[in-house]
Amino acid sequence: MFAEANEDFWEAVMTPNGNGLVMQRENASTGTAEDIVFRALTDTALEIVSATRAQETQARPSPDGRWVAFQSNASGVNQVVVQPLRGPGGQVVVSTGFGTEPVSPRTGNRLYYRDGTQFVEVTYTATPQFAVTSRTPFFPDPFVFAPSPHANYDVSPDGATFLALRPTESARLVFVHNWRSELRRQLASRRR
Repeated sequence: MFAEANEDFWEAVMTPNGNGLVMQRENASTGTAEDIVFRALTDTALEIVSATRAQETQARPSPDGRWVAFQSNASGVNQVVVQPLRGPGGQVVVSTGFGTEPVSPRTGNRLYYRDGTQFVEVTYTATPQFAVTSRTPFFPDPFVFAPSPHANYDVSPDGATFLALRPTESARLVFVHNWRSELRRQLASRRR
């Protein structure tokens, strides 16, 4: 598929239309300079999405395939940024302060990330340019952060269910279905 003597590729994520892969590329000899690259399945050449001196990891394409969200430490702190997957356009900083592990459901103009203490839901417009319309913290984050360059949680295609790993001494998996209703129930019981 692709192999380079001095490059390692991490976490290939398929675009929603199934026509390409978004990946993290790393210099294998130094273990530095993580970049975001794209490869169309009909081509053998890699396209650079973002290649700076910063570490750029955890790339996720948007549901429409026009945008890619990823983590960058260009500002000196990890932040979630979005930019066009292919074509011209600059980066938009999505997180306010620290941000990591961006994930999008397959529907709607939403993006999720972790800010170190909670999960944040971002809504955005994408026409003509990408612009954040809201950032809403929606539940605390006592879950395990990713030890590798990928998100350590996932969101169902409709955005209604989250799967995350909680630190525990026992080997137990907890699946929260219909998490928004559960969150509302818990918040209502705390207000009483």
